[in-house]
Amino acid sequence: MTMDGIFAVNKPSGPSSGDVVSDLKHYFSKSPVFAEDIKKIQGNQPPSKRKKKKNQFIKIGHGGTLDPLASGVLVIGIGAGTKKLGDYLGSCTKTYRAKALFGTSTDTYDSQGKIVDRASVKHLTNEKVEKALEKFRGDILQTPPVYSALKMNGKPLYEYARSGEELPKEIKPRECKIDSLEVVGGGLVYEHEFKHPETEASEQEKKYSHILNKLDKQSSVLKEGEENSEDSSAEEVDLSSSPILEIKFSVSSGTYIRSLIHDIGLELGTTAHMVELTREVQGPWELNTNVFEITDFTKRDPEKWEPELRHYLDNGPNTPLKEVRN
Repeated sequence: MTMDGIFAVNKPSGPSSGDVVSDLKHYFSKSPVFAEDIKKIQGNQPPSKRKKKKNQFIKIGHGGTLDPLASGVLVIGIGAGTKKLGDYLGSCTKTYRAKALFGTSTDTYDSQGKIVDRASVKHLTNEKVEKALEKFRGDILQTPPVYSALKMNGKPLYEYARSGEELPKEIKPRECKIDSLEVVGGGLVYEHEFKHPETEASEQEKKYSHILNKLDKQSSVLKEGEENSEDSSAEEVDLSSSPILEIKFSVSSGTYIRSLIHDIGLELGTTAHMVELTREVQGPWELNTNVFEITDFTKRDPEKWEPELRHYLDNGPNTPLKEVRN
């Protein structure tokens, strides 16, 4: 019996979603569990192609990209299951837990980018945070970040950003739905392990970032913060006590959490970037419930994980993993 269907893994922070899929493809394709699938693939190919391809791989894909920095639920389709991955790209609700670091913004909107702006954080309070978050609940318009895989004229936006090439047209805002947005814990936290990026963007990179992301509007926003602080210039801003804020979001597909954090920073009269992100839920798949760890496959014998994987491929996500293993 061939292996076809949908399951989910916990993507670690670091590798891209494509890297995770590639690793699983190579691992599964060499496993005896998928021997019948490989034979089927070979049988459907003309004899000429069978000879040319020494290594055959199963068909596999994912249902929604997570940035390299992010961890959490990554929905995986195998064989005929890849045709169902579109269900996770449309009207699928996702829940994220993210941490924002205030005081700097980056060209990528996260901690892997270069600093493009600094701003004072002395005026921040939990009361102001709660008031600002009210504007980001419900239906909103969001402009996707230029460092994203969205395509313009057939070319990913991040390629324009990396090359410094001018965009052929404006990035259009799109509708997003924020079903819930709540602060986790006690609000602003000043004692933490996170640090601001060490790399400063060049003046040309800053100018490009400001134009593309419309950060030229930031100058008017930052004046609100300046009223509460005497040292808002880039040279004078004290970032030694920059707070972080942990937020839990439940959002529609296509929402960029990086952009939400960036925009929340601006709404508060400062700057912010994302330092941590975990996708806890995607549709019916939930961390610590029915989601595999990568090591469940790579560190265990196939006879242990095969029946677990086959259960989800055949029956769907409704049974917790701990019950499947009992």
